[in-house]
Amino acid sequence: MAKVISALPLQFTGKLGNVVGYMQNGVHRVRRAPGARNNPPTAKELLQREKFGLIAKLLNPIAPLLNKGFGTSRKEGFPKAFSVNYKQIFKETCDGVQIDFEKVQLSSGILLNPLAVAAASHKTGKLIFFWKNEEGLQHVFRFDSDQAFVAVYCEAFGHWIYRLGVAERKEERCVVDVAAFAGRTVHVYIGFVREKGWISESLYGGRVRVK
Repeated sequence: MAKVISALPLQFTGKLGNVVGYMQNGVHRVRRAPGARNNPPTAKELLQREKFGLIAKLLNPIAPLLNKGFGTSRKEGFPKAFSVNYKQIFKETCDGVQIDFEKVQLSSGILLNPLAVAAASHKTGKLIFFWKNEEGLQHVFRFDSDQAFVAVYCEAFGHWIYRLGVAERKEERCVVDVAAFAGRTVHVYIGFVREKGWISESLYGGRVRVK
């Protein structure tokens, strides 16, 4: 259904008859509406639809985190995160398309990452993250005061828990409450951010069973 936005000259958005009105860079434009499709979708198109559905379900709930990880706004950050992950996280198996969680990326930036990261669950509903910093003087891309962010994904529930500013880099550990995932195996991620907006590329910390 078309929505009239100007009577003289006639300007509208949406479908009107066999044409579609839309705005582009402040200019009203009209194009022919797509006709009914007679041919069934190809195998390639079906595969693309399946991938889009999987990645949208995975990333939409953490849009605020991705906006920070890949840009400064949803208009900039989320589309970039979607594009980066779409190109790298899928693997095709005999059971169909699956997500390779080791390749899921939640941020991209110039800050340096620790030498190693790990996570474990020793107390019920708690995850502890560990990381090992490189010894020596601080680097412009590695400050002791950089803030850690973590994200935890439960594949069984299809839900995320993420936290920003959970610890400073120099602390080399943090504890996160994930009681909602108790008894489940989760995928864990960590990265670092600075006040200026600088951020590191997220790291995959592996699969952990929450106690």
